[in-house]
Amino acid sequence: MIVFNASLENLEDTLYYFHCDIREYNLKNGISTRDALPSFVFGVLPSCIDKNLKFKKAFYFNKKDNLEEIEFDSPLKADIVHFLFLNPFQESRLHRLLSDSFGKGKIAMVNPYNRGVLNCESKFRTYEILKENNIPVPLCFKISKFNKIGLNSLKEILEDIKSDGIFIQPEHGTEGIGCRFFKKSEIKNIFEYISNKNEDLIIREKRGSTRRAGLGADFFVLRINVTYDGVYQADSGYVMQGREEVVSAIRKAEKKNINEILNSFEKEEIDCIKKTACESTEKIFQGSKPSLLIGIDVVVENNIPYIIDVNPRPVVVGSRIIGNNKISLGENFGKGVMQRWNGKI
Repeated sequence: MIVFNASLENLEDTLYYFHCDIREYNLKNGISTRDALPSFVFGVLPSCIDKNLKFKKAFYFNKKDNLEEIEFDSPLKADIVHFLFLNPFQESRLHRLLSDSFGKGKIAMVNPYNRGVLNCESKFRTYEILKENNIPVPLCFKISKFNKIGLNSLKEILEDIKSDGIFIQPEHGTEGIGCRFFKKSEIKNIFEYISNKNEDLIIREKRGSTRRAGLGADFFVLRINVTYDGVYQADSGYVMQGREEVVSAIRKAEKKNINEILNSFEKEEIDCIKKTACESTEKIFQGSKPSLLIGIDVVVENNIPYIIDVNPRPVVVGSRIIGNNKISLGENFGKGVMQRWNGKI
């Protein structure tokens, strides 16, 4: 499998998670280190690909857990391609172009660009679909760049929002770029900020508690990886923890083992989070070929999991296990990849 990524740093993180899962899977199944392949997953950057969609070089983790670059004697054709973090300023366009190109080359893809991915590109559309299916989401309003909002209309929107804060973000944004947090009382600042923007925006109410055992008063978001191998399963992920309300890798939020926070949840809460993440993915991709790995961002308030983002191209996968010791992406994701490669799903 080829993982296509825009940044070596993010690519290295993702490859390492896959590498660990493969190694643990080998150990679990009695495959010795001597006999095991170092990795079946190669990572590539845009500079690694040629005009025939073959790869001149790639990166992988060797048996000593070191990242290595390998150059192929002849360009390598991928069995299956997984698009992860792309250039955030042209992410959607690149995903669509690459997906079209690899599709014409009859190369299988973990996450082809389709209607399901398109639903994820529009934050407002994502919220609409989930709300229509009774999945908890924050209250959300769309502000069109072609129809500037007046001060009185803004006041009416803010009156409908019960929380003390709001997020304003691009409707087609990614990874927290352009997202700002305001206290609801900052009406003049909010109005000025919106008036100076020349893009579609959404106003989203603040949801989610900031206090959990072991995390102090920091802000956090749960990233739940939903995999697909014929059924949706939510069983791995990580925690993004930051010092400001907008929690994202680009804002220097720290990634932590997800079990550090889930230890403070009851089993029923964890089951509810996983169930909600799976249902969200299913509804977003209804009628489309499923992506085999989706990143669902969740915040929890009063024991209710709220979905705040559905990401078809996660920056990193963070494959650490939720609640037990079984292999996650090494089995569930791997089964899905093999079935997609064989044309079964």
